Amino acid sequence: MDIQAAKIEVVRAGLDLVKWGLVARTWGNVSCRIDAKRFAVTPSGVGYERLTPDKIVIVDNETLAYEDEASPSSESGIHAAVYRADPEVNFVIHTHQLYATCLSVAGFETLAPTPAQQERLRTKIVLAGYGLPGSKKLRKAVMAAYAPDARAVLMNRHGALLAGTNRREAFERAAFLEDVCRDAMKEIAEAHEYALPALSAARGADAIGIIASEQEDFAVFSSLYEAVFARWPELKAVSLLMTPAISAQSAAGHRIQAILDDFAQIVGADAFVAAANSPSAVMAKRKGRSAVFLKGESALCLAENPSDLDAVQTLCEKNALAWQHASRFGKVKALGMSDRRLMRRWYLTNYSKKR
Repeated sequence: MDIQAAKIEVVRAGLDLVKWGLVARTWGNVSCRIDAKRFAVTPSGVGYERLTPDKIVIVDNETLAYEDEASPSSESGIHAAVYRADPEVNFVIHTHQLYATCLSVAGFETLAPTPAQQERLRTKIVLAGYGLPGSKKLRKAVMAAYAPDARAVLMNRHGALLAGTNRREAFERAAFLEDVCRDAMKEIAEAHEYALPALSAARGADAIGIIASEQEDFAVFSSLYEAVFARWPELKAVSLLMTPAISAQSAAGHRIQAILDDFAQIVGADAFVAAANSPSAVMAKRKGRSAVFLKGESALCLAENPSDLDAVQTLCEKNALAWQHASRFGKVKALGMSDRRLMRRWYLTNYSKKR
């Protein structure tokens, strides 16, 4: 494929993934094969909405060398391995889609595509073991599960990888996989999709403004918001996320552990649960995290801007849904503490400063 054409295909796929809610911000990555030696891939740390063809990086399929000014996605090694192993594949998508990620933690054996879904997928669904993002361990785990007849891979605690002969096939495979995974956790999914919106506030130059709330609700929680903004001047956006999954997880203990690696990155290796009736007690539980859970009620999400707030809300909900679903299969096992801490430290010292 022509280099410029490959770059355009990658940009289009990225925009489609955001449109359909299969990725957000800079999560996940997309690539397109150019020839036997090269592929075009999304750069590291650039949001999909800001992608243009000139920002797409060309990578050597064997050496992973690149000549562009921008760095390629940290998962380029997995894309290269797929292209080497499966000559018929010309497009690879890695997503952090909600239901597929939840099913990567527990309940994989419950996946049961209908004949119609299987016809649209045209591939087996397999589960890969865990590895830190960008690591050789993750690449080896994915490739141990991947096969030409198994081009839909759930990446344990991380997301999914879909391969196809072209952009359309890879994208449709990602969308169909999400349908299959949603069906496997239907009751939990329905509760999530009908959940109440977050009660949010943002601080502008002179005052606190309400983003979305009922006036009576804001009257209840405004003192908490005002206390948060006074305590941490760098924060510009906060919310109380109230969903069935958040309520159930926060009622179950005194600490919310990271089950998913992106929660560990952006929210914290864990988050604490506090009683809801004392703003000072709630704030004392923050301890460097991006969220504090109010026991049996909600998650207080904290961020420096609305975009970051959206990410924190998304990951609190996704981690809670993964916990709720895994609870049906016995005791929930958190991500290893060393990996959780490493993910959080890496995010704070590297990624968050580059955005």
